[in-house]
Amino acid sequence: MKRFLISFVIVCLVVVMSVTTNAADKVSKLDLRTEQLLKNMDEQQKNQFADIKMGHGVVRAVEHTNKSIDRAVQSCMKHNPSLKPELASIHKEWKAGLLSTLRKGEDRVDQMIKRQRIAKPLVIRSYLKEYDLAATVKNKKIKETPIKSAEECKNLMEKMESVQDDLIELMTDTLKLNQEF
Repeated sequence: MKRFLISFVIVCLVVVMSVTTNAADKVSKLDLRTEQLLKNMDEQQKNQFADIKMGHGVVRAVEHTNKSIDRAVQSCMKHNPSLKPELASIHKEWKAGLLSTLRKGEDRVDQMIKRQRIAKPLVIRSYLKEYDLAATVKNKKIKETPIKSAEECKNLMEKMESVQDDLIELMTDTLKLNQEF
């Protein structure tokens, strides 16, 4: 399951990060912004920019996964009322455990933006908003199929804790949340 989750998150990141790299697509506004930002950067600045984008991408991928879990839980509770109390309890624990680390991840990315020497923080935040918008447009093309069967819902409940642990580990490792900044 851990390999599956890590693979899922990596796929989410690749989808998010590849929004601007599809050769068949016309050069987008985001492509131009990226090009403009990168052209005057030295190697250290390029590394900082890559770290900010990666950190931001991980946080957004975890948020996306969290929202997918929210929708799955809601669908399960709707179609399996007998599982509702247990699902609600597990989901509450999920939120409590994940959201704390998610906020720490967002704070770390914010610190990275404030400390970088690429451009004014407002410029980087504006770029990341465009990045989010491009990812949102891309994600809207992906059709989700809600889970409905009791078996699928029980499987979800069994896996949520390990998935949560994996997401927390991914954010902690990628954003070095256990280290001083």
